[in-house]
Amino acid sequence: MNGLSQLLLKIASPGVPDFYQGTEIWEFSLVDPDNRRPVDFAKRASLLNAMRDLEALDIAQLVRDLLSRTEDGRIKLFLTYKALNFRRRHRDLFFSGSYLPLPVSGGKKEHVLAFARERNGFWAVAAVPRLMTRLVSPGEFPLGRKIWGTQGGLLLPKGSPDRWSNALTGETLPASVADGKKLLPLDGVFNHFPVALLAGSAI
Repeated sequence: MNGLSQLLLKIASPGVPDFYQGTEIWEFSLVDPDNRRPVDFAKRASLLNAMRDLEALDIAQLVRDLLSRTEDGRIKLFLTYKALNFRRRHRDLFFSGSYLPLPVSGGKKEHVLAFARERNGFWAVAAVPRLMTRLVSPGEFPLGRKIWGTQGGLLLPKGSPDRWSNALTGETLPASVADGKKLLPLDGVFNHFPVALLAGSAI
């Protein structure tokens, strides 16, 4: 989980994300000289092509399959593929868009880190869970209302969109209002995938 969280933060944060070839799936070797081995690019290409085929048929089923077999590393490859393609499609947003840390409300606020990027009315939000051993048992993902409850969310700035789409899962997520503040409920943000990359337009 920490690996997935760090990966999304790296891709969505200001600056240029740095990738070490071969780490598209899990890589547990130490630094030099242990990591000086040929990268099996054919394996990674095969995994990616198979995921794209499954995504075209049923992305929800693909996500469930990735979560059920995290040890094969495809879930990291999927996140890398989806988030980097989103970044490429919205190059100007990530090159020169503003960076806005997002506060979190509710009893689980210490378990979430989130920020927004905005440029010319187009927004992206990256959100990841943290301190997960206090939330879930080993091998369990922090997903849905069972973990996050119905209270609390990402507090959105004024002028932000009312509807958001999850760039990783294709889900649509409406913003809600609580105590006069616009927010994205945590159980919706982390409904089917353990990290979130959301997009919306306020224009």
